[in-house]
Amino acid sequence: NHAAQTALQLLVQLDAKADSIPSDADNCLTKKKLNEISISLKTHYNDHLVGLYMKVRQCLEKELAMVTQFEMESNNLVEQSLENQIRQKLHFLKQRLAETGSELERCKYEQEEVTMEINRFEE
Repeated sequence: NHAAQTALQLLVQLDAKADSIPSDADNCLTKKKLNEISISLKTHYNDHLVGLYMKVRQCLEKELAMVTQFEMESNNLVEQSLENQIRQKLHFLKQRLAETGSELERCKYEQEEVTMEINRFEE
């Protein structure tokens, strides 16, 4: 059975990982905890390796769902950030447009005054 073989390989790898950790003071607790977890899993799932496989698969699926949700939320934040940047740029451009419109009106007014003064001078 594929599921049972995969679960057995998982236990073998867990033991190998625990054995590969040095027994120094810095790693002593990690090594001990991995050994305890391995013994506990073997005891609990000894006759039902498919159950271990299903539990690990369920955990991995939950983790994948959380990572996917986080990525989607991160993308939304990036999109919101981009949207805010666009809004700020549009606001700035509207201000500049209003200023330019006012300046254009002022120039038209000055041009009319100059034209009227030239007409008075010519009379």
